[in-house]
Amino acid sequence: MKRISFIPAAIIAATLLSSSLALADDVEDAINEGLQLYKSGKFGEAASQWDYASTLARQAKADKVSDLMPKPLAGWESQDSESEGFAGSMMGGGTTVHKTYTKAEAFVDITMLTDSPMVQAMVMMFANPSVASMSGMRFMTVNGQKALVQNEDGTYELHFQLNNGQTVLSVSAGGSKDNAANAKAYANAIDFKALSAQ
Repeated sequence: MKRISFIPAAIIAATLLSSSLALADDVEDAINEGLQLYKSGKFGEAASQWDYASTLARQAKADKVSDLMPKPLAGWESQDSESEGFAGSMMGGGTTVHKTYTKAEAFVDITMLTDSPMVQAMVMMFANPSVASMSGMRFMTVNGQKALVQNEDGTYELHFQLNNGQTVLSVSAGGSKDNAANAKAYANAIDFKALSAQ
């Protein structure tokens, strides 16, 4: 990590741009190859290539979202974000990003799931408060966003819905008597506007 600080900013920018362009080329190549296979009547192989292109595009989105995760708050440390994009052939497709923050025994996990059928269960909770209540959840407003609160098994969780129900973001805190305060502190550090634009 120390060596990176000695690399001129222009070289870093050029490297990032090159990686982005390379990924774009890979996506375009996969789409074009799928089109050629389709024209040749190889429909199954064409579908596989388009799934591959979809996976690459979702991975690019996941990487971009990872960059928008909040920085560690004062006194906290964080691990690198884990991100993954998968095509529709895998559990309906989707993009996931996960990042963990720690301070002594305390931890906060932020997880974002988007473009996946798996978000529908949580969306149902937002749409039907009685269902949420039966599941032991309640509503509150955090950082200007409506949040579903779940407090059980030693963890305090805040769940948010973004992009008209296409995305669910969860903040889970544990390992401390201040779980609620820690979860809210990180939720308040999230740039929801930037995330919703992805």
